[in-house]
Amino acid sequence: PATGGNLSCFIATQGPLPETVEDFWEMVNQCHAPVVVMLTRLVDNYK
Repeated sequence: PATGGNLSCFIATQGPLPETVEDFWEMVNQCHAPVVVMLTRLVDNYK
């Protein structure tokens, strides 16, 4: 595809913890994910 991503592949994960945010974005970058969809609240239980 023009985006360089693999549209038949996806990542299913929970939101990253503060100490794993860098790892999360590295995974997204390594997989060339063209889209990230968040299905949870931006803030959960004031975290």
